[in-house]
Amino acid sequence: MVMVSFGSVEGFVSLGLASQAAWASLDLAGCLVELGRTDHVYEYSELMLGYFVSRRLSNEAIQALAFFRSAVAARTVSSVQVQALQACLQLDVQGGAGSKLP
Repeated sequence: MVMVSFGSVEGFVSLGLASQAAWASLDLAGCLVELGRTDHVYEYSELMLGYFVSRRLSNEAIQALAFFRSAVAARTVSSVQVQALQACLQLDVQGGAGSKLP
């Protein structure tokens, strides 16, 4: 079993790779949700949310982030919510919702 610590994700940030850290955090949050370890999702989601909130996002992406944050805080986040957030943010990256994320 491969273990990835929160510190290893923060290492991306220290190397100037904040975008990669945010996407990795979202992926790791999804993995933790799949494993039923929603209590560990919070720290990954905060790093990821901090990055994405600082970007020019569409209203849809901002709403998806707010919904995701609420679900994480309530410990009711599901894999469907993680996938929906990933899809929404990918749409922003591709310019489909009006903004471009690096």
